[in-house]
Amino acid sequence: MDWVHLPFIFLSTWLISLLHTATDHSVPANSFAGVVSVCHVSFFLYLTRADSRHVEIDSVRRHLPILSLLIFRLFVLVLLLKCINKCCGDAAVTLIASVWSRSESEILPTTAMTTPADIISKIPSSFDLALASGDLLYFPSTVEKHDELGVQFEIRLCTALQKKPALPTPHFDTAPDPAPVELSAETKTEKFNPFAPPYNENLYVGELRDEESEQEYVILLNKYSVVQHHFLLVSKAFESQSSPLTPPDLIQAYSLLLAAKKAGKNFFAFYNCGENSGASQPHKHIQFIPIDESDDGPPVERLARKMKLEKEERPFTISALPYANHIYRFPSSLPSSSREVQEHILCQVFVALLDLAISTIRHDPEYPAARPSYNVILTPEHLHVIPRRAETYTLEESGDELSVNSLGFAGMLLVKSDEQMEAVKKKEIGKILRGVALESIHEIQVAGTAWEGNATTESNVVLH
Repeated sequence: MDWVHLPFIFLSTWLISLLHTATDHSVPANSFAGVVSVCHVSFFLYLTRADSRHVEIDSVRRHLPILSLLIFRLFVLVLLLKCINKCCGDAAVTLIASVWSRSESEILPTTAMTTPADIISKIPSSFDLALASGDLLYFPSTVEKHDELGVQFEIRLCTALQKKPALPTPHFDTAPDPAPVELSAETKTEKFNPFAPPYNENLYVGELRDEESEQEYVILLNKYSVVQHHFLLVSKAFESQSSPLTPPDLIQAYSLLLAAKKAGKNFFAFYNCGENSGASQPHKHIQFIPIDESDDGPPVERLARKMKLEKEERPFTISALPYANHIYRFPSSLPSSSREVQEHILCQVFVALLDLAISTIRHDPEYPAARPSYNVILTPEHLHVIPRRAETYTLEESGDELSVNSLGFAGMLLVKSDEQMEAVKKKEIGKILRGVALESIHEIQVAGTAWEGNATTESNVVLH
């Protein structure tokens, strides 16, 4: 038992005695002990939900209002029970105490797990409520199409992002403070973890739990949204954004995509892994972006879908793209397969693609001295892994640093000014992506037949 429980236990004991005395000892003390115990347990369940990893004195400070409410109700109960005891007798007192204890437990928030289908259905209304409350900031933007490399890239211009505060480079191996107290504004910005409890109730959508591992996740809306209904799958316990995706991560993400597809909505997921991947938060999270109904996937996914493969069970690369990319096409039966089969295939595919990405990194003698960074793009049909060597690209025309994350390799770049827009088009998107990625070494890694004018080559890794 944590030491912060002790003051409430002492207070509970005193209140039991006070309540027992208030009724002239005519009602058994254990009746009041039950009431106070409900308050005690409910409060600390709430407190634990607010910080699932540990209970600190800061958590108590943040939740003093609800503790004060419980204490106030107990004192009101003292007076109420004394009056009822004199007027109606012991039976009425016992009844009131039991009803009060039940209602108190219902009032306090509880953690309820939801299904992927529930999450998808709640996203639109949750987004609207969060936007209306002011807790979610939506930045309107315009999209310009740009044909290059056989891909119709989408360059999104959002000038309002120039006012968004710049975030410091996160430390990926340490857990930020969930709510720093009495720190400078700069330190707070650096250490505050927006993905730790207590969650902003207007950004909170629901929670998921993996059936086998019992790992828990929280679904949050993206606070700074350029695309509507942009949401995050976040590990409840802190995990580093530089760690690879686990079986529970993969199956939960894929289940959300399938639930969206079943509901007639198109989403894809992406994961920025490591300090050179474009990640802005150190707490592990997978992001989900909706696609227009008229589109059947992000731009690069459309190109991957066109590729004809000699052997479906092998990873492949699109050699028309000027950077290393490793892709796998899922069996068409995967969406209807059992959860166990889905998890097995997802894990096997991810490990195979990650091995290819690490192999690519090892062949680069000038790779920066850091943990490998890479981007992951997940759709219902494909998994893409792109190794990274740098987070930003310097635009020669404007001198601006253009940050590139998984969305860039999905074919969706974000710029903050007209000058950046023109500089990107003038430089060519392929060169920008190559500048932050690595050179393909498919001639070493692959064996197989190339179709469509060597547009795609297959790896010699065979998955069973």
